[in-house]
Amino acid sequence: MTNADYFTFNVDNSLLLIGQTGTGKSVLVDKYIERLIKSYTPDKLKFILLDMTGVDFDQLRENHQDYIQEDIKFDSGKGLDVLEVTAHHAEARANSTDKEPLLVLLIEECDMAAVDQEHFDSLLIRINKVASSANMKVVYSTSRPAPDVVSRNLLESFDLILAGTLTEADYKNLGIKKPKEHPSYDFVVTQKNQNLLFD
Repeated sequence: MTNADYFTFNVDNSLLLIGQTGTGKSVLVDKYIERLIKSYTPDKLKFILLDMTGVDFDQLRENHQDYIQEDIKFDSGKGLDVLEVTAHHAEARANSTDKEPLLVLLIEECDMAAVDQEHFDSLLIRINKVASSANMKVVYSTSRPAPDVVSRNLLESFDLILAGTLTEADYKNLGIKKPKEHPSYDFVVTQKNQNLLFD
């Protein structure tokens, strides 16, 4: 199920993208990056990359370096530092008239949450809360949505949640009703005030 009619990331500002490895999360994010780059010049769009796998965003790094504001690979401690600066900056922008460029925060995998989940959650929740008024987009992608990675409070802070194929444990941990049919590489969606899947 794609449920494409039920959401648009032009309106929603924070996305949690979950699903097992191989279900198309990186492809979806790459397509979104391409769309943004086609729509904005480098002075109007900046990416903050917190790439704990070190293997994503290659095309962005190789071909569009001028769009990247921060690029952290592997280093969870430094990633948390950048996330803290970003949270302060987001809150300042939300209360300012200066909201350019569009800032897109891309977080790949959950290593920062594994280091200090409480701190990671608090920072990301703060950013999600003001993302719309701060002219920011947030995409957090992980293949391991266990409770020690995606807490209930963090889950509820996202505007939009897309889930690819999950394990039995993931359905239970996230409180998701497992659909009768759920083919690989398709996505199911839930949205605030439009509970299609999540309790």
